[in-house]
Amino acid sequence: MSIKIDEIAKIANVSTSTVSRVLCNSPLVNKETKKKVKKILKETGYVRNILAHNLATNKSNVIGILVADLLDPYFPQIITKIEDVLYENNYLAYIASSTRSLEREKKIVDKFLENKVAGSIVIGGNNNADNLKKITDNKIPIVLIGKLVKDFDVPSVIIDNKKASFELTEYLIKNNKKHISFIGGNKESFVAIERFKGYKNALKHYGIKMNRNIIRHGNFSMNSGYNLAKSIFSENNKIDSIFASSDNIAIGAINFLKDYNQKLLKQIKIVGFDDIEVAKIIDPPLTTIHVPTEKFGKIGTELLLKLINKKKIIDKKVILKHKLVIR
Repeated sequence: MSIKIDEIAKIANVSTSTVSRVLCNSPLVNKETKKKVKKILKETGYVRNILAHNLATNKSNVIGILVADLLDPYFPQIITKIEDVLYENNYLAYIASSTRSLEREKKIVDKFLENKVAGSIVIGGNNNADNLKKITDNKIPIVLIGKLVKDFDVPSVIIDNKKASFELTEYLIKNNKKHISFIGGNKESFVAIERFKGYKNALKHYGIKMNRNIIRHGNFSMNSGYNLAKSIFSENNKIDSIFASSDNIAIGAINFLKDYNQKLLKQIKIVGFDDIEVAKIIDPPLTTIHVPTEKFGKIGTELLLKLINKKKIIDKKVILKHKLVIR
């Protein structure tokens, strides 16, 4: 059984409040007493109950990280950097995945509130403010990474998805592709909406009529990419290229063509979005849009820490540069 704070106080011959002050590194305790208490804490193997402390003091060093999908290799790249910055600033990450479900997202937000997180970072997911407003209603700072949410004015870090998608579609057009299929993620997600807009804008700009028969929406998984590509080819649609709104979707489409007709991989150009690690090594290598995931994590976390420490934020919407990576 772990030793309790009142037992530490008894051994050190001090009050429990003095032990608490030592644990919080308070300047109100003199050096000799602090040294003695710390020695006893170490010798007895005392482990502080951070959750109990947070509940008692209404303060926390825990940050709630709400991520759309931990199985998607795009998101861990962001989370790793978030954890690095939090660690450097003596904060811990409480990471939970909504699996893109609003109901699950609601339960996670409730858990964040129950555990009195100091702040929250939301990465990707649904374009719905209802659950997230519960966080701000409880005066907890929040930052969005990789998305904006309608009617929810909080700091965010994004790229210009519409512009990037225009450039990617333009790349296909300039390489003599005219029948460009679009296979995208959840129609209600911010990135899916913006990337589809960029695709449409590029077609319109170059005078290419959009063909609804070669457009599909699913989710951002490889399995979805496989099934969306299968759906298009099952109807004998004429296409010469595929714009996949994430690398995961693109890889799924590539896997389908390998099963369906490998020769088509040389005829149909497939492009993705995000530039995850596997995009470099898959055969054929994937032309894609590089998203600065490490900068997303770093800048997003720094914004949140400023909010927690009541510092002024000059630019609430940070737009980072993307890059077209041709492979």
